[in-house]
Parts: sequence; C-alpha cells; structure tokens
Amino acid sequence: MRSKGEIRMSLQKLYQQEKYDRKYIENIYGYICYTSYPDGSLYINELFITEKKRNDGKGTALEKRLIKEEKPSVIFCDVDLTTDRPEDALQAILSADYKIVEAMAHKIILKKDIYYAK
Repeated sequence: MRSKGEIRMSLQKLYQQEKYDRKYIENIYGYICYTSYPDGSLYINELFITEKKRNDGKGTALEKRLIKEEKPSVIFCDVDLTTDRPEDALQAILSADYKIVEAMAHKIILKKDIYYAK
C-alpha cells in the first residue's frame, strides 16, 4: 500500500506531465523533472536528492542517466533565489560544468553544452 506522500507525488507527477509535458527520471534517492525540446535541448525544472544523500554523487548520477536516455545537445536549468540556501544549489550546479547565462532578480539561468565522442 502506498503512503500519502507517494500518492501526492504521483499526482504531482501526473499534473506536471499533463500540464507542462514534463518527464521524470527517478531513483530511491531523488528525481529529475525535465522538459525536452525538438531542437535537442532540455530544461531541468527540478532536481531533488534526499538530504542525507546530497553531496554523495547522486545528483550527478541522475544527470548522467538523463544524458544517456535523452542525448541532449544542451541542458538548461535555473536556481530559484527565493528558496532556502540557493547558494548550495548554485555551487553544486557550477561544479557540474554549467555556466551562468542570465541572472535575474529571482533566479539564475545556467547552461551546459553536451559533447559526444565520435
């Protein structure tokens, strides 16, 4: 039997998929919610890793899985500056080779070009 938290997440995922055509990649430690586009780009809307597993490579593993499954040419994401401790998210994203492309009052948009060996 599912817990109330699992039911809520399932409904949230259904809403995101129906309303925004967002996809999910999950494991037991967290998930990536993203949108892929016909031009080969994708936007990571959310990346969540459970608190005890942060800084343990779990987010990087999800990103690698995302790249393997979707084969994007570029990935965009953002850091919401209105959240608790946005500096932590920004530092983690910058350490994963993302570059800042735009800074606004409430968020920073970042980009990572993906290169594939030929």
